[in-house]
Amino acid sequence: MKKIIIVLLLACMVLSTCSCKKKNNEVHKQEISRCKAEYQSDVQKIKETEYEKLVFDQTKFGKFGEFSSIKILKHGENTISADESIEIIKKWLTSIGKDDIDLEIELRDSSPQYERNETEEYPYDYVAVYDKYPVFSSGHGFFINTNDCYIQMGLSGIYSVSDGSITEYLKLDSLAAMDAMGVNSCDVVENGYVDDLSEQSYELTTGEISIGECSDMVKNYFESGEFYPCAEGITVDIPYIRVFKLADKYGYDFNIRRVYNDIPFAYADTGNTYKCYGDYVINEDIKHAYVIKDGKVAAFIGTCEGDSIIEIGEEQTTMVDICSATEMLDDFLADNLKVNVTSVELVYCPITEQEEELIYPCWRYSGVSMNDNQQMTFYVNAMDGQIYYYSIIN
Repeated sequence: MKKIIIVLLLACMVLSTCSCKKKNNEVHKQEISRCKAEYQSDVQKIKETEYEKLVFDQTKFGKFGEFSSIKILKHGENTISADESIEIIKKWLTSIGKDDIDLEIELRDSSPQYERNETEEYPYDYVAVYDKYPVFSSGHGFFINTNDCYIQMGLSGIYSVSDGSITEYLKLDSLAAMDAMGVNSCDVVENGYVDDLSEQSYELTTGEISIGECSDMVKNYFESGEFYPCAEGITVDIPYIRVFKLADKYGYDFNIRRVYNDIPFAYADTGNTYKCYGDYVINEDIKHAYVIKDGKVAAFIGTCEGDSIIEIGEEQTTMVDICSATEMLDDFLADNLKVNVTSVELVYCPITEQEEELIYPCWRYSGVSMNDNQQMTFYVNAMDGQIYYYSIIN
């Protein structure tokens, strides 16, 4: 069974840092309007160029968004009150037809505001919210986890939920949180980019639905703000899918990520071990949404679209173009390294250095080392050319 790691959803990917410049010590930048106009021809040039350390034979290149400037971003101070948290939980329970849950018993607080009672079994080792209500500084950490359903509140909305339908369909006697953690969706029969597989259809528990149609429904689910609105300027993108076997039917496991100013956020997956190189941390969006019927989200876990975004510094109307970024990365790599690049796209990437997280627009290169078959990801900052990277241990 695939190992699921929850605590490190935004966890430690500590890497090395390097400022990589052109040989004349200047980073080559162009007007964004020109970068957009020449993007497709630049991609073709990259495909036709024989680089010393980068191979682009079967690379998927992302789209160039409809934006005219780039900025450095950061996350705002997100918080949720106890009353807000309780109201969202009640609304969600009603929406899934399980508002008969006894909140005085089942609603618990996993934040450090009160000590756990280690003589009790989980989840009752955590303090009952109504035993302390209303004396809470925050509703962050409120949760319910039963065989029927599961919900965990974050700082800016719902962090993860399960309506229990996957566990119920499989006739399992287990806590519903297992659905959100992906424990019951490990039997993957197909995976790939949503736009490549959009026409394919599988039979879910309520009938057949195409991946593209279901993806649109899931996107609407997260953007609708039914339980907590997206932060200002944030929309949702669904880049990747895994189709998993569910007894005699199938389910869809979608990767979800945020989009700001028509530039998507970098995203990653759970269950990986990262090789660390230095003194910064990369916090890619990590979110999964699971569907087994009618395009309805049965469970999800990960980065919240309600996390507020703040623009800092001056906007730039110039950027490092994709050809220059590729040349810089090829120059940066060790002489004995050869990387088969699987995907390239422009993304917003949160990077923490010296205990401060800032979100930079970066060219993201994902690939596999042809030396040892390790997965590697590189980021070239589109504002100043700085390069960050990590590898995944197989």
